Amino acid sequence: MLNVLVLFLLSGLIVANVAAQNLTTVKETNKNQIEVPFKLDRHLVVIKGKINNNDEVDFIFDTGTTGVVLSETFADKYQLKGKGFTTMRSPNGDMSEQVRNLTISQLGFNGLNLKNAKGVAVKPQMIFSPNAAGIIGLRAFKGHLVTIDYQNSKLIFRKGSLKPNEKTIPIDTTNIVEAKVNLQGKEVLAHFDNGGPGYVTIPMEWKDNYKLKSKPVLMGKGRTPGGEFDIFRAQLDGEMRIGSIVLKDPEITLFTGGFNAINIGSQFFKKYTITIDAKNKLMQLSPNK
Repeated sequence: MLNVLVLFLLSGLIVANVAAQNLTTVKETNKNQIEVPFKLDRHLVVIKGKINNNDEVDFIFDTGTTGVVLSETFADKYQLKGKGFTTMRSPNGDMSEQVRNLTISQLGFNGLNLKNAKGVAVKPQMIFSPNAAGIIGLRAFKGHLVTIDYQNSKLIFRKGSLKPNEKTIPIDTTNIVEAKVNLQGKEVLAHFDNGGPGYVTIPMEWKDNYKLKSKPVLMGKGRTPGGEFDIFRAQLDGEMRIGSIVLKDPEITLFTGGFNAINIGSQFFKKYTITIDAKNKLMQLSPNK
């Protein structure tokens, strides 16, 4: 048995009660598109950014996180202030914590400049990477199409919109990126979380409702801000459909802990170029070569 501790974001930093007026506005220096290169820290997408025009620091880009989540170390270093507190909760509801609000006057990523970005300050250990200043999610990039391109190790931000077609999937980005998928003929909720290390991960509590080709085998443990949980490996007996994409008998993982949705993680994101239109609530998946 592998005794592995997995840093499992699983939409792990979901900030509740953030009003719409607190969303970041964007000033674009390139009218067509801006490309932001990234590197991988294990399964985490890491981009370079500047806080208030200071030296570049690392940010984790995570579709499973809402807005900007900054380490208290960097919030204090740059003397960032804000009003009041926000409730932060873990995805399975086991943890709820009050964290202080903050405002970042300028937040820049390779020419993409965010003004008066609203965020929260958290304990450094909640960032999941010892060298990163914080985590940034889609809500911070309001008004842009966001393409996650693992083949070329870059994020692409541009104006425009997606149109409903056979390649697009309706999504909800109120907190994180989520959509309905078809699992062995049943419609279920899935979180599209590039910060999660897995491919397709299903709540263990669902296992008796679906056919498996193999008995779940314990492979290690994962962690969210709400605590640890067990991770098992198995193979699905049947199809899973994500829009027009069909996964036949995929290898899956299962997790304990009371989660209420499938987690589509970074190993899935690596196989597709994914474009997200948060404004029009659409996502497009294009298989990589």
